Amino acid sequence: VSPNSAEAWRAKAYIIRRDGHFNEAVAAFDCAMRLDPRNQNIQEAAIETAAVLGQFARAQNLLNAQDQTLLWVRQWTALLRYYQGDVRGGWTAARDLSNEPVVRFNAALLTHDPANINFALDAWPVDARRPDTFPEAYEVARVEALLALGRAEEARALILEVSARLNASASPYPVGWNGLAP
Repeated sequence: VSPNSAEAWRAKAYIIRRDGHFNEAVAAFDCAMRLDPRNQNIQEAAIETAAVLGQFARAQNLLNAQDQTLLWVRQWTALLRYYQGDVRGGWTAARDLSNEPVVRFNAALLTHDPANINFALDAWPVDARRPDTFPEAYEVARVEALLALGRAEEARALILEVSARLNASASPYPVGWNGLAP
């Protein structure tokens, strides 16, 4: 690893994390953060790693060091609540994430509350319902909502419609499967 390259340390952290060397990955992310403390990708990866390892205090400290008004910080605040088993706190943090309808919807699903689920679907911005990365995202969310609400027959009918559209399309995922990959 290049000792002065934050990106090299981040790449190393990803690789050794993937290999199951979690403590070494945490140390590599620490090196990357020291070299580039404003790099959002490094910060998020370090928070995610700490959260997944159950190092919630560490993840929270890393989050607390960030600008709390930033969207990604608000997203991770919600996700950290879920990782800790605080579904209600996660929903509270995610409810107002209007720019992240998938995060908000998944948070609503976890509550098993029909009002939250319906709110998340209704509040899903119309212009975000057919993203290039996954044009059927909203419809699949509707299927999940119907299932969560005990409306299995409606869910089955809708998923068959979605499936038919995907099968009929020459390019069901216009930007490919890795459209959101870092």
